[in-house]
Amino acid sequence: MASLDVLKAALARADRAAANRAIADLLLANAGIGQSWRSLATLAMHHGEIDLALAAIERFVAASGGSFAARREQAVLLARAGRLEAAARVLAPLGDDPATAFARATLALDSGDFAAAQAQLLDLVSREPLAGAAWLALEAAGGIDTHLGDRLIALVAGGFPAPPMARVAALNASGGVLHRRGDHDAAFAAFAGAAAEHRRIAPHDRAADAASAAAALNGIAAPTAGTRTGRAIFVTGLPRSGTTLVEQILTAHSTVAGGGELNLLRLVAQDAGGADAAAAGRADRAALASLYDHLLTQRFGPTGRVVDKSLNVSRMLGLVDAVLPDSPIVWVRRDPLDCAWSCFRTHFDKGAHWSLDLGDIAHHMALEDALHARWAAALGDKLLTLDYAALVTDPAPQIARLLAHCELAEESGPYAPHANPRAVTTASTVQVRQPIGRFGLGVATPYRRHLDPFVDAYRA
Repeated sequence: MASLDVLKAALARADRAAANRAIADLLLANAGIGQSWRSLATLAMHHGEIDLALAAIERFVAASGGSFAARREQAVLLARAGRLEAAARVLAPLGDDPATAFARATLALDSGDFAAAQAQLLDLVSREPLAGAAWLALEAAGGIDTHLGDRLIALVAGGFPAPPMARVAALNASGGVLHRRGDHDAAFAAFAGAAAEHRRIAPHDRAADAASAAAALNGIAAPTAGTRTGRAIFVTGLPRSGTTLVEQILTAHSTVAGGGELNLLRLVAQDAGGADAAAAGRADRAALASLYDHLLTQRFGPTGRVVDKSLNVSRMLGLVDAVLPDSPIVWVRRDPLDCAWSCFRTHFDKGAHWSLDLGDIAHHMALEDALHARWAAALGDKLLTLDYAALVTDPAPQIARLLAHCELAEESGPYAPHANPRAVTTASTVQVRQPIGRFGLGVATPYRRHLDPFVDAYRA
């Protein structure tokens, strides 16, 4: 029987599969639950059930009388599901209120249409000068000229009276403006101010981070034999280490359907009872593999290989090796100082709270270094380590290594990843659309005198 009570009971038991069936039954019955369809769409999306989520959000739009706000939420959900063209079609006839305008601009930015993004964001900050996220996106798109930069800096100097996260975004954007001007001391002060405010909202827990890293190694054993032809290709490494560039290279191959920060392994880990090899050893591995394949198919269809660049894959490699033994793994490494600085100056919408303090960055990076050493020894040739500096200095041989490791045939596309038209939703959306170059090397040099807290802690 289709009812919300059945769904609530499934959620109370933490039975994700039963909850999904309950949502499907409610859809089949065309249940008259009105605005509750919105919550069901959010829940289904959290469960990786894209088809259910999109069907539920359509019911929410209908229950809302097709309101602009409901259709905007539908567009946001479509974008999260990777349906950017469909999201753009939904947004096209809507009004020009700030939320809708920002959604359109974000779609344009993610799709690589920087001119359209700049035009929309310029209009938005002229109408809403305290829209911190719009300033941040405009700076990322390279759309802040001298006059507009002066205006932003003045607004920040005046306290930028907006909600805390809007102020954090504006501070970070002003740091970007000052960096482009070569005023590195002032830029560092702006980035540090943004990090300090953000840290008050989202403090990092070093003990929990260390416990997570230790738990990742539970049950570690010799790698399961495999051919490295599995559908999923896992790319891991610290944020800002070059993982999006590697993803861009791989998705330029004709047999790779797409990729992104999919965050599907968390659902596999939930069913396994943990994210490590020990948990996988106690679970039904075939069922877990089937679940992961189902979730990939929801997003990318039934064919083509997929790059999974989810956050914290390094903490789930035991699960990956046990459940998906044919999946190749790529770990990207970058100069620690450059990577640390890039993380500190980047505004991450969610997660990565360790990036808000130079000491926390050193602690987290040391944990990841230790994990890399252990996984490299344990997984052998299943894991390919790519050095970012080598990749951008002499790309061809490194790309050839990457393709060979993933058992992908040689093609021209991966050697020109900047021409790849796919959407990119990470902080690297602008950089990966440029030809591979050395511009990411030595980025910490102008800020070296400010980075002693990281250097000292990382060496300790």
